[in-house]
Amino acid sequence: MNYVASAKYALGIDIGGTKTIAMITDLDGNVVVRRKFQSHASGTNSMDHILREVHDVIQSSGISPTQIIGTGIGFPGVTSADDGVVVQAPGLHLDQFPATNFFKVCLGTSGSTTT
Repeated sequence: MNYVASAKYALGIDIGGTKTIAMITDLDGNVVVRRKFQSHASGTNSMDHILREVHDVIQSSGISPTQIIGTGIGFPGVTSADDGVVVQAPGLHLDQFPATNFFKVCLGTSGSTTT
């Protein structure tokens, strides 16, 4: 079976207490774009800031969000694998944050989202 590696993409977001890395790869694992940025910005909620940065990463890649078929997100805290809720992430000041739903709705990607 043949496939076109650049037909669809994956998005990875590694959220840390101080920095976050967002990366898009093609289906062969080749990095299309990778960006490292601060997890916090003065005067804004950390998740809103991270979301804006991830939107910028997607936009700078030239890839449509509908071409992203899977998103994996890591958080610096306790996350429920059952429902994708960050139970607690003290470094981000999060309690019971619905991470999977937040990113799925806000990013508009077509595939699955896993925390």
